[in-house]
Amino acid sequence: MTEEFDEQQKPLLLVILAGGFLVSLLVTYFKGVNIGLGVLCGVCFMLLNQWLMFRQIRTMNTDDAEQGQKQLLFGAAKRFVALIVFLIIANSLGLHLLSVAAGLAVAYFILFAYSAAASLRN
Repeated sequence: MTEEFDEQQKPLLLVILAGGFLVSLLVTYFKGVNIGLGVLCGVCFMLLNQWLMFRQIRTMNTDDAEQGQKQLLFGAAKRFVALIVFLIIANSLGLHLLSVAAGLAVAYFILFAYSAAASLRN
């Protein structure tokens, strides 16, 4: 099960990385390096967040529904704290926080588009 799950998620992560990199290159060309780096950092954080979520789902105990719900809530709380810490670090590095948030939005849009296309294929 875990190997099949990993193989299903690799293309998604690669599509997010490639799409986010292209968008950050375009933003860098039109708006400058600082804004482009912010977008790229937002995309990279989204990739890390997705990978953490995939890893958590893979290791969840599916026998007990209540325990699974607690694990999901705890994982979401950890990812939220990681987001706050990441934004503080990005701000201290001098990145424009709106561009970081735009990178997160770009990555989520790519995730949504990829998932919608996959569901239409099936």
